[in-house]
Amino acid sequence: MASTSRRVRALRRHWIPRLQEALAHVDLALEQSEHEDSVRRRWAAQVLKGRERPPERDGPSADRSARR
Repeated sequence: MASTSRRVRALRRHWIPRLQEALAHVDLALEQSEHEDSVRRRWAAQVLKGRERPPERDGPSADRSARR
């Protein structure tokens, strides 16, 4: 009985929190990957429609194109 209690306590205090943390990391990585894929698909759809690359937002290259 005591060994079972120790095992349950070890699961609750150590293994479950570690597994939950690992699951959170994997979930975040999956969300980021899905977002990146969505951005790539959107960009590819614009390119296939004959448009150029989407205009860049604030940045040094935007300043250069405005000067020309």
